[in-house]
Amino acid sequence: MSKNRILGDSIALAAVKIFTMATSIISTMILSRSLPLTEYGTYSTGNLIYNTATLLSAFGLIDAVNYYYNGKKTEERSQYINTVFFLFLVCGSAAGIVILCCKNLITEYFHNPALGAIYAYIAFRPLTSNIGQGLQNLQVSIGKARLCALRNAAFSSVKVIAIIITACTTKDIRIIFFSLLVVEAISDVFFYKVLRENGVSIRPFHADFSKLKEILVFCIPMGIYIQTNSLSRDLDKYVIGFFESTDKLAIYTNCSTKLPFDLVSGPLLTLLIPLLTTCIKNDDYKNGAQLFKCYIKIGYIFTFAFGIGCISVASQAVEFLYGSQYADGVQLFIIYVIVDMINFISYSLALAAKGKTKQLMKVSCLALVANAIINLLMYKMVGFMGPAFATVIVTLGVSSCLLSKSARILHETVLSLIDWKHVGLYAIESCFLCGLSIIIRSVMEQANIHYLLILVVSGGFFIGSILVLNLKEIKKCFMTLNEINKSA
Repeated sequence: MSKNRILGDSIALAAVKIFTMATSIISTMILSRSLPLTEYGTYSTGNLIYNTATLLSAFGLIDAVNYYYNGKKTEERSQYINTVFFLFLVCGSAAGIVILCCKNLITEYFHNPALGAIYAYIAFRPLTSNIGQGLQNLQVSIGKARLCALRNAAFSSVKVIAIIITACTTKDIRIIFFSLLVVEAISDVFFYKVLRENGVSIRPFHADFSKLKEILVFCIPMGIYIQTNSLSRDLDKYVIGFFESTDKLAIYTNCSTKLPFDLVSGPLLTLLIPLLTTCIKNDDYKNGAQLFKCYIKIGYIFTFAFGIGCISVASQAVEFLYGSQYADGVQLFIIYVIVDMINFISYSLALAAKGKTKQLMKVSCLALVANAIINLLMYKMVGFMGPAFATVIVTLGVSSCLLSKSARILHETVLSLIDWKHVGLYAIESCFLCGLSIIIRSVMEQANIHYLLILVVSGGFFIGSILVLNLKEIKKCFMTLNEINKSA
């Protein structure tokens, strides 16, 4: 990465994330409105199965790509990368086989025979998806972040076009899943060719098995962390899927969907992983801590802006995103916006950069057990909303624990990582602007103005105002990051 490209690459990746977000929203809007609740519930269940299988089969390998490419000498990189991608093939294929072998058990669990028609189309996606993510991370590591961004924009467009065509013609979810599989496979081929053209040749069948033990020592704890973390994240949906109808699962799945509030911090994370890894490996904890502080500030400025803005117009947002048939999920929507705000950064960044995968594993295992217990208890106590409250409780606990551990790695305290003066000022600004936003919304509602205009004016007022007021701090953070990048 060139010395002054953090801001430019972040803008490029953020712009593409916004575009990708837009295509995802369009896809959701079309499918939510064109499919009956039961049919959409089947589609959501298929995505849930695919997402779980994909994350379980990743097995820490995506993080291993960054860790070994940026942490090893040039002459050793190919040996490690070839072996990592060999493991991608093995784990991805195994995930597909498990889905096909366990399809009857899965169908029985969700009480939905309609799932039988889509297993063949989702079984291969853990393989194509994880390989694609590994190739993407590798492309960013060689300084091709902007090309990566353009690729994501292009293939996001293709995906939404495929969904639109299907929704307007057959409305057959089998065709949707097949189309997504084909697009991902083509995307993987594109990434592979770009890397090869830039001197990075990946040959999984030339794996160096002498490196296997070292890679597995890194990956197994990270893999367990990812697997337990993914199960913990989706546990609420599995609880709802078992106890409630497919219609209820459709409402829960949509209204609990993670919204892309990290459209700036997410792309920034991709760029900062190699830099923080380098800082920690060189014992440059001063710059590493400063990098993390800037990451935190940028994270909460943007995430809280979008999150609070969304809460202020929650009912309008749900109607816009999913349609009036999902109106019963407004409270659920608000709770999960709060969850997204809690997760404003990747708290595991410093631990992963340090290679402390065992600590991540221990935290995630405890979180999974706690989440399972709290989810069941809250469902029995509250019903449909119970798993959502459980998610908030567990998310707060895990985030606090990981932030504390990250601070110790960087030779800091939690309190020193956060600019509390700015947090206080930001809170005052947010309360005042949110109040004004709610007043604007109420006045427009009383005037019977269309919900979409209310959403744009009221929500847009808060988001735009809070970002303008914090523009100076945002610029300062990116200037600091560029300076750290120069010295790395």
